[in-house]
Amino acid sequence: GDCSSLCGTGEGCVDGDDCVSGVCVAATCVASRCDDGVLNGFETCVDGGGSCDGKCQPGTGCFAAGDCVSGVCNGVAHTCSAPTCDDGVMNGYETCVDGSGDCSSLC
Repeated sequence: GDCSSLCGTGEGCVDGDDCVSGVCVAATCVASRCDDGVLNGFETCVDGGGSCDGKCQPGTGCFAAGDCVSGVCNGVAHTCSAPTCDDGVMNGYETCVDGSGDCSSLC
């Protein structure tokens, strides 16, 4: 692009690497969206978490439990955790919090 650093929305670009949003369409930087296939804006994983409705898979970024498919965000690593039978959340194949489904505890 012609910008001194990363180009903003509406400015010219050659590819996504030229743009703040990481998205270049028809030689113009476009605003980040929750369906653009790029980790940008306030997302915690590609097109999910943060300001997007999509949820993040285990091992991807998160800031809060609501960012994650499992409903569990590791607050130290800031990554979504896989469902377990002792995470205090009804997730995975559980039919109640940490019980039945693939867990040994019954509901």
